[in-house]
Amino acid sequence: MTTLTKVARFHLQVDGITIFYIAWGVLAFDFLVNLVIAAQISPSASKPYYTGALASIYVIMAVVGTVAIVRTLAFGLVLASAGAPTTRAPCCSPPPSPSSTGSG
Repeated sequence: MTTLTKVARFHLQVDGITIFYIAWGVLAFDFLVNLVIAAQISPSASKPYYTGALASIYVIMAVVGTVAIVRTLAFGLVLASAGAPTTRAPCCSPPPSPSSTGSG
């Protein structure tokens, strides 16, 4: 399994509701608002009009990405370090035990 697949599965298991349902709900509401705005503006042939719908997709995805990182970074770091062996720094290691080197 590739790293990208592992990361996607991790985010969907931890934060799937935010990524799918809340983001799509906000974008659907935004689409309806943009439809109302576009219906209220009388279109003229010489000048096109823009409602800002494309910018809202970027803003929502930036917010969802930020929330996903904030919610899952600490959890992912704990999972990554749980399997790693613990090592002590040389300054914190206990002194070596005296070995009995017999003379004779």
